[in-house]
Amino acid sequence: WRRTAAGSGTAVGKGTSRLSPEYCPNQEIRYAAAGGLSYWAFCTYPLGRCDQDAPSNVSRCPLSWALERYLASDLAHKINFSLILQAHWNSWPNTSDWDRKVDRYADYFAMPTYEKAIDGQPLVFLFGFSEASLAPFGGSKGFKPYLDRLTEASKQRTGQAPYYCLMTASTAIAEALAVPCFSSYATPGGTAQGSPHGEQLAAAQADWDAWRRSGRHVIPQAPTGWDPRPRYNNTPPWSKPHSQGLNHFVTATPDEVAATLKTALKWVDTYPSTAVSRHVIMYAWNEGTEGGWLWPTLSEGTARLDAISHVIADQHRRHASLAAVDCNATKLAPP
Repeated sequence: WRRTAAGSGTAVGKGTSRLSPEYCPNQEIRYAAAGGLSYWAFCTYPLGRCDQDAPSNVSRCPLSWALERYLASDLAHKINFSLILQAHWNSWPNTSDWDRKVDRYADYFAMPTYEKAIDGQPLVFLFGFSEASLAPFGGSKGFKPYLDRLTEASKQRTGQAPYYCLMTASTAIAEALAVPCFSSYATPGGTAQGSPHGEQLAAAQADWDAWRRSGRHVIPQAPTGWDPRPRYNNTPPWSKPHSQGLNHFVTATPDEVAATLKTALKWVDTYPSTAVSRHVIMYAWNEGTEGGWLWPTLSEGTARLDAISHVIADQHRRHASLAAVDCNATKLAPP
């Protein structure tokens, strides 16, 4: 599985690779900018402790380090950022902490490198939102006043309400939260033997069309792959053993990744009244152990970034400006 490890690393033993000290984020920023990307969408986590079982000397959430290091980088101006708010972490350690999160997020929205959508609205993705995950707030209807507080804080800091996009195609939750847009985080699936990437793209396209028929705005999610097998016997601490199974899609070639992005951009051009923000999100920048990545790897080098850079250049020539997202994604912005 080391083939999906960061290309600036060095293989040092079975199952292990070592990154250069400055690899995240400075070298990643350089690679992303050189590939034509203009922003990442970061999954957000607490800044303080995020594991009650962590050693007492661990006072910061390791999952927040990528965003913190990006913000501290003297190269951060080369690529914008946005947030993916995860329902589970919204209530950590309890719902009374929400106002502190609101202040933190609104401060991010006011930063010059924060990615904007329509009319300067801060772009905010909502991931993992379900009635169960929002139960600490009283479900989706109970969470609405909390989200309203974030909206008002954004207006105070930036003059604009956020442009929320729900990464769970639930009409009921979208209506309860007054969210105008649908997207998704990834396109899982495949078979234990491995299905072709074309089937994954077809599944993603079916989602885009279904969301369009719902009457909501759409930010198409363009998948680069899905293969969680590395996690099957090496379960990360936030998952249950074997929870993601062995089904996967065969690793896409760089040309297939580029063709997937091109397909998503064409869809955006075809349905301007649906893809109103002209964003495309790609799964993913660095989900190597789930089979989705754009970052340079030990096996491919910069081949994926090189391939999509040509698609991005073509899009620029058609007077639309492409971007990218994450430590998970990619976007198209108006010129």
